[in-house]
Amino acid sequence: MDKLFDLILRAGTVDRRWIFLVIGLAVLLPLFFPLGLPIRATIATQKVYDAVEALEDNSKVLVSFEYGPSTKPEIHPIPKASCLTHRVRRFKFKNLRR
Repeated sequence: MDKLFDLILRAGTVDRRWIFLVIGLAVLLPLFFPLGLPIRATIATQKVYDAVEALEDNSKVLVSFEYGPSTKPEIHPIPKASCLTHRVRRFKFKNLRR
């Protein structure tokens, strides 16, 4: 237990520039050297994708995203990009908010 305590104390004395460097490398290295992990769609995602693909041209679609106003800045771009751009050329979306 004393070794762990000593390790924590020594970690507190490390210059913060080294910590920033390690964090920066941890972020940048995967960008330049991708890991190549497979991206698999879940069953629910595949069902939604197939349902949108099965719609006829000029179909009317109601899309609702439920989240609170405090999470909108973080969450709103995700469904907007993933769902609404899936068939943006095929469907005409109307904004119901005025």
